[in-house]
Amino acid sequence: MVYIDGQSLPVHEARILNPGLWDRRTKTTYTKSVLPAPSGRLCLKAYSPYYRVEWAQTWTEDDLRLSKKIDEIVSLLISAASDLKVLLSEANKKAEEEHEQWQVARAIFQAEQQRLVIEKAREDSLKSLLKIIDRWSESRKVDDLFDDIVARSASLTERERSEILAKVKDARELIASPDSTEALRLWDSPPPLPSE
Repeated sequence: MVYIDGQSLPVHEARILNPGLWDRRTKTTYTKSVLPAPSGRLCLKAYSPYYRVEWAQTWTEDDLRLSKKIDEIVSLLISAASDLKVLLSEANKKAEEEHEQWQVARAIFQAEQQRLVIEKAREDSLKSLLKIIDRWSESRKVDDLFDDIVARSASLTERERSEILAKVKDARELIASPDSTEALRLWDSPPPLPSE
């Protein structure tokens, strides 16, 4: 192709229109291009519309018009149809196998995710229970301390004993011992272990 006066022309047409371009004496320059350009010939392309079946056939007009090749094209398409049917059934089988493999992998992934969620819930539940036990243990220590103080105050005078018991009462109200049964009732029990 040659670009002359704003249009691309085949080289043989450009030589006819402007023979001076190839005259070495005038040294006229022109731009050559190897990009595809319309040739004026018809082209017919048949291909498989199925995603997994790759098949294509192209017919281009050369000396004969495509209309004269119709019988040949039709017979070729009919013979290719049986081959395409086999290729399509193989592609469908392969697609089904891949889908089954994907479903198995997905089921394994989901089971693993579910197992991880259950393990995390059990771990969180254990931590929560241990916190309840720690609070109860601290509460018991405080109660034991106050009980010991009350027991020792028996040997004191009535006035000293009433002062100590008042302080113990104020201290117990300040600390407010948690109710262990209420804490256990509010605790989230863990889900069962996942089955293997």
